[in-house]
Amino acid sequence: MAQSGTQCSYALFKVRLQGLYRAALAPVLDRLWISKNVFIMKWGIIGPGDIARNFVRDFSELSSLQQVSAIYNHRKKTAKEFADEFGVNEVFTDLDSFIREGDAEIVYISTPHTKHYDEVKACLAAGLHVLCEKPMAINRRQYEELYELAAMKNVYLLEGMWLRFLPHITRLLEQTEAGTIGRPLSLKASMCYQAPKDPDSRYFDPELGGGSLLDLGVYTVFLAVLLFGKPDSIAVTAHLTDQGIDDCCAILLGYADGRHALLESSLLYNTQQPAVLTGEKGEIHILTPWFEKSPGLEIYPSEGGEPIRRPVEWQGHGLHFEAAAVLDDIAAGRTSNSLFTPAMSLEIITVMDEIRRQAGIGYDEEEKT
Repeated sequence: MAQSGTQCSYALFKVRLQGLYRAALAPVLDRLWISKNVFIMKWGIIGPGDIARNFVRDFSELSSLQQVSAIYNHRKKTAKEFADEFGVNEVFTDLDSFIREGDAEIVYISTPHTKHYDEVKACLAAGLHVLCEKPMAINRRQYEELYELAAMKNVYLLEGMWLRFLPHITRLLEQTEAGTIGRPLSLKASMCYQAPKDPDSRYFDPELGGGSLLDLGVYTVFLAVLLFGKPDSIAVTAHLTDQGIDDCCAILLGYADGRHALLESSLLYNTQQPAVLTGEKGEIHILTPWFEKSPGLEIYPSEGGEPIRRPVEWQGHGLHFEAAAVLDDIAAGRTSNSLFTPAMSLEIITVMDEIRRQAGIGYDEEEKT
């Protein structure tokens, strides 16, 4: 990450200090200094899989002082392997024990989708801050209950729509707000991944919230809602497996003023297409992979000519951007985030509910609410 002048000055000072006093005082000063710039918290991890690994590794882009203090997974071997990899002492195979006996102040949840509601609810009820991977629950009723509980307990809750915090999305909004392509009229976005054909995997198992929509399509819906707001009409075509989940889904969101978004998700094939936002004066291509570490934007003016490039780059996977937002919010006493608000989160899940209704996609988890 880029260092400010103050941080660079401190870095030079620390080198001189280490030269004089070796390593005796420098680590102490390091903690005192960084704590003024990056809020330090003890994190608990629920669901120590690949996403959580990327999340913890990205801590190094914030500060080496972020702590993972407790791990929960119902499989002890999985939790222990994760704990050994990252030097975590507390390992739990029981959620209640993790909450009651663990040393976490904030919990990062990256389990399968159908687990989120119960896990988020239990953590909030215990007064813990929560950052939960998208989707935070299965339907709007569950979302509303979780946001109400967070408000009642006065704790922080953020659905981990990490895409909202990535630099190329920030750059995209800068370009649209500057009127670079005039009034945006159309969005085309697809997110497709050829998943292994394992009916018991999280991609295809309905008990784990399988399906292309919840896993991939939610990103395309997010992008449409971010750019255009809540749609006035929704049309869906989807193919369901024998287990009742969607392996592909096509969505048309319509708006009363003529704007529209054509969205696609699939577990059957890979795509390498940019997301394309078209306006009155040109197009913005969010370069692939637009839904994660995109190299940036290409702008194509209507009058033709060479595209205008707006590159972005960063270290790490990119999950540290949402983690930094969470830490800034909590340090400031906020219980939600201004970039990805509860209102936007609820708008997206409302659209998702209607898409699932039209496609005939249901989950047993919904019977809880």
